[in-house]
Amino acid sequence: MENIEKRVNIKLVTHWENQGKALGAQDLIAKPQFHSLSIFSENLVAVQLRKTKLIYNKPIYLGFCILDISKTLMYDFHYNYMIKKFSKIKLLYTDTDSLIYHIFTNDFYTDIKPDLSSYFDTSDYDTNNIFEYPKLNKKKLGFFKDENNGKIMKEFVGLRSKMYAFNLENKTIAKAKGVNKCITKKMTMNSYKSSLFNKKVQYYSMLRFKSIKHTIFTQKLNKIGLSYNDTKRHILDNNIETLAWGHYKLR
Repeated sequence: MENIEKRVNIKLVTHWENQGKALGAQDLIAKPQFHSLSIFSENLVAVQLRKTKLIYNKPIYLGFCILDISKTLMYDFHYNYMIKKFSKIKLLYTDTDSLIYHIFTNDFYTDIKPDLSSYFDTSDYDTNNIFEYPKLNKKKLGFFKDENNGKIMKEFVGLRSKMYAFNLENKTIAKAKGVNKCITKKMTMNSYKSSLFNKKVQYYSMLRFKSIKHTIFTQKLNKIGLSYNDTKRHILDNNIETLAWGHYKLR
């Protein structure tokens, strides 16, 4: 959804003083809504002016509604299905539309089999899968999908929002928002464990393309790749478990 407040008003001028009805750079800079300018050459200047009038013709409430409706669906699934279904379960990580659990049970796939048609999208499972799951609810809204398609998640480390890693049967999947894929491909579970247990902030060097005044160049950055400090949650003394800010145990 476009945020119209981010629209800018740019004037390209080739003269200092006014020429007829065309304002020159001198008058544009003198305007109260003047923001900044960029000089491209002796005869070309881009002047940015702040917007003095905005027409809110976009449904800006839509993003808020989508996030809140998603929360009701996620909470309903978590509290009214998973918590009631499994007596011993621990929520490890959640995002807008995903949940990662540690479930203590003998056979999770057998446990949920009677409820597949009500809660789960199994369309990505192989036709002859070992669980004997039928293909159901393909791409239907409100149904949950096993992203690993039956592959067992053996280990999980979550540091903060959109920064986690887990081991499957034959590979490691690492996620770190804002970090180039060529860097995350080299990250291991030990990288995440080291950050978590040793309280380390790990920096990584990466390259990116940047454009200033339409001149494209390569820039080398040294960014935080992994960090143990989750500012969106209260970290308990064991440095593993967290509580939401405002939790009654923090009062």
